Amino acid sequence: SDKTVPSHFEPVTCNLQSRRLNLQLENSGNFQAPQTFEIFPSFPCKSLFLMLNFDARNINIAVMVNYKDLGLVNSREMFKKAMEGKYAIPAFNFNNMEQMQAIVAACVETKSPVILQVSSGARKYANQTILRYMAQGAVEYAKELGCNIPICLHLDHGDTYELCVSCIEMGFSSVMIDGSALPYDENVALTKKVVDYAHKYDVTVEGELGVLAGIEDDVVAAASVYTSPDLVEDFVKKTGVDSLAISIGTSHGANKFKPEQCTRNADGILVPTPL
Repeated sequence: SDKTVPSHFEPVTCNLQSRRLNLQLENSGNFQAPQTFEIFPSFPCKSLFLMLNFDARNINIAVMVNYKDLGLVNSREMFKKAMEGKYAIPAFNFNNMEQMQAIVAACVETKSPVILQVSSGARKYANQTILRYMAQGAVEYAKELGCNIPICLHLDHGDTYELCVSCIEMGFSSVMIDGSALPYDENVALTKKVVDYAHKYDVTVEGELGVLAGIEDDVVAAASVYTSPDLVEDFVKKTGVDSLAISIGTSHGANKFKPEQCTRNADGILVPTPL
């Protein structure tokens, strides 16, 4: 800037060795340390220059990771192309390196875009930072295999605003906020809150209406609650979500249908009941 910096501003330069930094400054009588201040520079960067107009002894600075710098994409353009091309995009949950390698290798072989999903359980098991770097590694691994496929890193079944924000700050390119267990108006409010924050950083958001029966990670439901078509349009308009998970007879878990629920085709193969 060509503006003159007031003398009471104190310049502080620090290296970004980690996501969260501690700056040791003087404490004043009017300012009680520690305090937390968030700044969001482009990442990765080697240094950060701050102009401070206060004295503080312990300031925690949270550095936001931009998913685009990791080579990831959000789901918006991915879904648009899928709709136009009339094809589906696979979304795989992964917890470790071997799963990620297999997913990327298969998608490169078929030249398919892919959504790498991280559940709440995966975050607890593998650590969100490790999973984010694994996703960045997946981008480079795909290039090494010969095809720069679009890769989206998605939070699966996020259940709180704070969890979604944490994932966005860690470099996720898409998040799901699942407020389906809440009353409709509360689901709308929570989803819109996440959307408003995520869209500031071009991160896409998936919402959920209705309840899918079965078990998936920490998500458990004994019975399905079908999504009301009348509510879908209202929900999307009020929240601004980019995509929506709905309940139309599908279920979580490995056993989707029992044989008696299916019919057989001309080759004798079991076919699920038409939706």
